[in-house]
Amino acid sequence: MKTTAAIPVRMPDGSIYPVGKLLSDRNFKLEKSNNADRGFYTYGLSMAPSTIGGPDVCAFASEQCRAACLFTAGRGSMSSVYNGRLAKKLAFFQHKADFLDKLHTELHSAEQIVSRYDLRLAVRPNVISDLPWERIDPTLFSDHPNVQWYDYTKRPGRVVPANYDLTFSRSEDNEAIALQEYAAGRNVAVVFSVTDPADLPKTWNGIRVFSGDSTDLRFLDKRGIVGLTAKGKAIANGGSFTVPVLRRYRRVA
Repeated sequence: MKTTAAIPVRMPDGSIYPVGKLLSDRNFKLEKSNNADRGFYTYGLSMAPSTIGGPDVCAFASEQCRAACLFTAGRGSMSSVYNGRLAKKLAFFQHKADFLDKLHTELHSAEQIVSRYDLRLAVRPNVISDLPWERIDPTLFSDHPNVQWYDYTKRPGRVVPANYDLTFSRSEDNEAIALQEYAAGRNVAVVFSVTDPADLPKTWNGIRVFSGDSTDLRFLDKRGIVGLTAKGKAIANGGSFTVPVLRRYRRVA
């Protein structure tokens, strides 16, 4: 049965919040991807991260990762966006069957819409969470084989379907694991203590670094380290979550 109706969610204050839509393209990074003319149109699922509002959906997040989380960056600082993301998380735990059914319905609709423009659908189910969707609902990938799924993750050793691309995310407490994931064939994303992509280092642990800030389409990346600039809270308070970079002085004519 296809679920198109809103899912009524009980919020922490006892009020009822109707979750009308799960997937969205309203995200700065996703919008950059959708404007990149790479043949894909991207939607994401943004739920409140970590333990905000209840269960932990970022089980492998480090202390500094949680502190530097981009949950309230950009539009996330708006109460309507904050509450909407929190409600989606609560919908997942309070009405999981309806949530997954609605997600399938929206995927079918999104596939039809993007195909009209000769584009392929890309979906990032963990925009600011880190859930193992390949275990939660394997049919997401088998029922939508033409969707290109992708995510960043801190969960090591994941075995995922061929149409689900994962980039491992380095933090201050998992660098050895990140290098193991890279050796196993998975690219690694590293946040560096710079704000301009031009200042990213050439290598990290002897591995080529390329900028991952121009688009979010990680599944199109070549082999290497995805260099990300510090954003939001990580700029001033990144600690060892961000990797320090020696400042390179640019010659002024």
